[in-house]
Amino acid sequence: MVDLTVRERIAAMTAECLDDGTFVNVGIGIPGLVPHHVPDQRGIVFHAEHGVVGFGSDRFGPTDSPVLDFFGTTYRIRPGGFIGDHTRSFALVRSGRLDVTILGAFEVDAAGGMANFQTAEMSSGCPGGSPELAGAARRVIVALEHTDKQGRPRLVQHSDLPIGPARPASMVVTELGWFVPRGDAFEAERLADGVTPDVVLDRTAAQVFFP
Repeated sequence: MVDLTVRERIAAMTAECLDDGTFVNVGIGIPGLVPHHVPDQRGIVFHAEHGVVGFGSDRFGPTDSPVLDFFGTTYRIRPGGFIGDHTRSFALVRSGRLDVTILGAFEVDAAGGMANFQTAEMSSGCPGGSPELAGAARRVIVALEHTDKQGRPRLVQHSDLPIGPARPASMVVTELGWFVPRGDAFEAERLADGVTPDVVLDRTAAQVFFP
């Protein structure tokens, strides 16, 4: 079995949440790794806000396809894909064609609020196009590591950080599992292999219930 890094595991788990044949926006970071876990036969069309539509992993398919380097990795243009400008890319977003957007965040609270604004204490991070992406897509998935580099939980009851998009997350995917914000708690829809409820509770600063 391939030993995937934490970020790659999260990306692979996020790929499992996507329905075949959907139109999916991915952003920088973990979201940008998701296409590497989606073979062509699933029929998912990936969109990047800077204007690339219909790309896929260079791990699948013919090696003679046009290859692009963005998000810090390489992708190929699938048949029917195109490269356009930023204006055309966001016209697709604003017209409501996105089935799913996959975003990153610093924290997510139990109501689905996504904290992705840079604060004075942070060296990097900004909302970018996430407010529009979240508002336009039918479903919003946040993909992030369950704790930060200091071991602090990223799934919290109430975030003290500025909340970005007004529309809440539909689902949060971490290396520990799949979690649905329910307003006053997270529902652990499914836990990753080998993960127990005690591990989740120890690393989460919010109420969690396990159906």
